Amino acid sequence: MSRHRHNEKVNDALSERAKTASIQLSAIVESSDDAIISKNLNGIISSWNHGAENVFGYAEQEAIGRPMQMLIPPERADEEPEILARISRGERVDHFETVRIRKDGKPVEVSVTISPLRDSSGKIIGASKIARDITERRRMEGVLREREEQLRLYAEYSPAAIAMFDRDMKYLVVSRRWMEVYHLGDQSIVGLSHYKVFPEIPQRWKDVHQRCLKGAIEKCDEEAFLRADGITDWIRWEVRPWRQGDGAIGGIIIFSEDITERKAARDKINQLNIQLEQRVVERTAELEAANKELEAFSYSVSHDLRAPLRAVNGFAEIVLEEYSHQLPEECRRYLERIRNGGQRMGDLIDDLLAFSRVNRKSVNRQIVDSIRLVQNALEELNPQREGREIEIKVGDLPPCHGDPALLKQVWVNLLSNAIKYSRGRKPAVIEIGSNHINCENVYFVKDNGDGFDMQYADKLFTVFQRLHNADEFEGTGVGLAIVQRIVHRHGGRVWAQAEVGHGAAFYFTIGGQNKS
Repeated sequence: MSRHRHNEKVNDALSERAKTASIQLSAIVESSDDAIISKNLNGIISSWNHGAENVFGYAEQEAIGRPMQMLIPPERADEEPEILARISRGERVDHFETVRIRKDGKPVEVSVTISPLRDSSGKIIGASKIARDITERRRMEGVLREREEQLRLYAEYSPAAIAMFDRDMKYLVVSRRWMEVYHLGDQSIVGLSHYKVFPEIPQRWKDVHQRCLKGAIEKCDEEAFLRADGITDWIRWEVRPWRQGDGAIGGIIIFSEDITERKAARDKINQLNIQLEQRVVERTAELEAANKELEAFSYSVSHDLRAPLRAVNGFAEIVLEEYSHQLPEECRRYLERIRNGGQRMGDLIDDLLAFSRVNRKSVNRQIVDSIRLVQNALEELNPQREGREIEIKVGDLPPCHGDPALLKQVWVNLLSNAIKYSRGRKPAVIEIGSNHINCENVYFVKDNGDGFDMQYADKLFTVFQRLHNADEFEGTGVGLAIVQRIVHRHGGRVWAQAEVGHGAAFYFTIGGQNKS
């Protein structure tokens, strides 16, 4: 084969390869998501791919032949002449980040790389530009910077002492509270080694840091911390690793809290509790001794006082019965006063002992039928009702939880008072019932008797306090004191309402156990 024929075949093969390469390059350009644009040295667009249409919004036929300046915001107008000048000198512009304007007028952030275009002789005839839309990336970078700033501010102004370290234990972020707790003043420690800031830190702490840098989480609720000035503070701390985006441990975070004041307060409370427990033991012993003395006193009252009192009453009665006709009228009156006084003193002793027994008797709680309790109390008071015109109204009386014997005494005392102080009424009206107030049963006894002045109501439940003369109404003034003591022992309340000449009403609760 002749040399000429061989050269023709070689040229044909090269031409075919060039054509294939051109087709492949065109396919790559058209399929690229990046904007790939060609322009001449005057900035006139000569090629425009599908990616450019997506990025800038112009179709190919709208862009080719127009100046590149149409994409440039007015405030960046000097960028294009400068780029063309550099291209003319054969320079390349790499990853230049700027802003361009889309067809719809919206800005788009791009990263552009621009290279000179040469002809077959090597002469620069234009430029090839690749522009990548980085709007979303920049937005994400902005979000990331904002989040990083928020994290920094959170850590810096957190009320807790927080410090973030890299793997070399150098400070990355530190809170102001950390600086305060560890008395570091206003110095800047970011970038410094933790061990340089605290050269006296023990090896035990360094071991904790190393374990956490390997993935451990360690904490302590209370530990002494010796300050540089020799003062011991108490801290609560926690150390845990932080991880990078790829999951690798980037360092550790230390959280600590100064609990010196809290610990001192807790220690003080513990000490006070110990003292209180000791005082309770002492007071319990004193109370037991007082109860024994009270029992001894009650025994003395029951036996030692009753004997001479019976003698006085007995001899006075004998003299009146056997020698009354021989005595002057005035002498008989004196003896009757002695006898009546002795009987009254006996009643006082009985009531005082009853009041004392209320304190000593244990409260045997059980479900109590209030209606039956009232019926029993009324039967016991039948002697007081004989010969009287009394109308008794019994309303709703729900059961309660208490001591039947003690609660019967409450009803007996209240009903006895109602019968006694309504003596001047015909008919006397006594109303017994209950109201449901604030989820609580309130029991009551009302009468239409003499009543009393409410300004003296605070004296009602005091031992031996009476609002009426003994000549008007008998009694020792202990009955209502017993009522109050029993109600209080059940955790309840008792109170009264009255008006002079218009009766009285007494109310009581059974300390939450009578709630429905």
